[in-house]
Amino acid sequence: MTPTVRSPARTIGILTAAMGIAGVAQPARGGRLAAGRHPPPPAGVVRLLATRYAFQGIAEMARPTRTVLLAACVTDGLHAASMVAAAVTRPAYRRAALCSGCIATGSALATAFAASKAGGHV
Repeated sequence: MTPTVRSPARTIGILTAAMGIAGVAQPARGGRLAAGRHPPPPAGVVRLLATRYAFQGIAEMARPTRTVLLAACVTDGLHAASMVAAAVTRPAYRRAALCSGCIATGSALATAFAASKAGGHV
């Protein structure tokens, strides 16, 4: 049976879900915040990525096991890598992509910390 991490994982899950829900509710605002003075990404793209964050956060809250947390780390790592690719191939959206990639990297690191508290090494 996989040990459950309560406090750090649930806190990370709450923050991740809240950020996702905010992005789904107001994608244009989230896009503008990430883009700064550059063109914001399309609202549909922001809403899609925010939906992923919302579901990931809900999963982390509902089942904060090492397995779920490691899956979230992988998902965030893939997201960060895809944002580097987006920054390179879509210069107009570089700032927004790098902002999103940095958030995903921070989330992956925080989640890896929580997963390490579940036992073993991440």
